[in-house]
Amino acid sequence: MGELHSPERAKADGARLILALSGLPGVGKTTLARALACRLGGIHVSFGDYVRAVAEKLGKPGDRTTLQEIGETLVRDDPNAFVSSILKQAPPGWQTLILDGVRHDQVLKLLREFAQEEGAALRLAHLSIDTPTRIARMAERGIDPASAQLTQNHPSEHDVTKRLAHAANLQLDGNRPVEDLVALVLDSL
Repeated sequence: MGELHSPERAKADGARLILALSGLPGVGKTTLARALACRLGGIHVSFGDYVRAVAEKLGKPGDRTTLQEIGETLVRDDPNAFVSSILKQAPPGWQTLILDGVRHDQVLKLLREFAQEEGAALRLAHLSIDTPTRIARMAERGIDPASAQLTQNHPSEHDVTKRLAHAANLQLDGNRPVEDLVALVLDSL
């Protein structure tokens, strides 16, 4: 996929690209997604933002455990509707779509089907960092260390750490500066 190396070339070729990001909470997915969207002129869509909006609509608290439970329910009850709701956030005619927060193998499968239907290349990048750094980052967001540790052990994170990590086209160390991560992603295309 070297022809997609630069955003200018991708746009000139009319090639469509979906970059999906996976990883535990606090590894830097959103930071990287925003930087990639800016660099590539792409659309950033967040699974987490969607789940938070559902929680708000249901009058539920926005704590990590509640969000994980809601996300699990959305995937279990109707994964097609969940993925469709996420993808509808992108405007028609998108060229590059950055999907932040892929957490389930079933969602990745549906994204692959969507990419094929749309004639788009799909790339999954998985971010990871050491647990103490991840917990410290979450503490900066006001999440206590015990709760941060519990998020890693929640059943919803099984696919993230086991299946999605192994399915990824690219493994990224979230400890690296975001500029380095953007360069690594661009070099991998």
